[in-house]
Amino acid sequence: MQDWKAKLINDSPSKEYAVLIMEAINLLFTKDMFLISNNANERSITFKLAEYLSYIISSMDIDCEYNLNDGVPKRLLIRKKDNSKNEDGFLVYPDIVIHKRGRKDYNVLVIEIKKSTSNVSNEWDIQKIKGYIEDLDYKFGLYLEIECGMEQTSIKDIQWFNHE
Repeated sequence: MQDWKAKLINDSPSKEYAVLIMEAINLLFTKDMFLISNNANERSITFKLAEYLSYIISSMDIDCEYNLNDGVPKRLLIRKKDNSKNEDGFLVYPDIVIHKRGRKDYNVLVIEIKKSTSNVSNEWDIQKIKGYIEDLDYKFGLYLEIECGMEQTSIKDIQWFNHE
């Protein structure tokens, strides 16, 4: 993607959060290029991005794979790619959330990340983001695909979501 920074800002429903996320991505690309260029595990990359977000957004809780919603495991009532549906909902673990732990009214942003080298479709990630917004009252969702396994890195895909 040519100018991922412009897309991140221009497509965002929250310019404030877009700028903060861009800062964190810049830190990731500066400090942790080894992880990205050597195609490290997605969780390693996601953790580092969350760490930088926590420095930048100190007023909120930034968590990886946080599975609680009001003290109980997060569940989404969505259909999987194979069209299966669970009446109780699927247990989900978002890559990164920006929220206040224990407060439903502060579910701000959910981020799902995919590496460009992944063989898995992004459909489930997109469905989960939409589910977090619809079922768990997150204000915004962001899907990022990070270009990995190369000396030069970038964001290959950016998709924002919010309540319609």
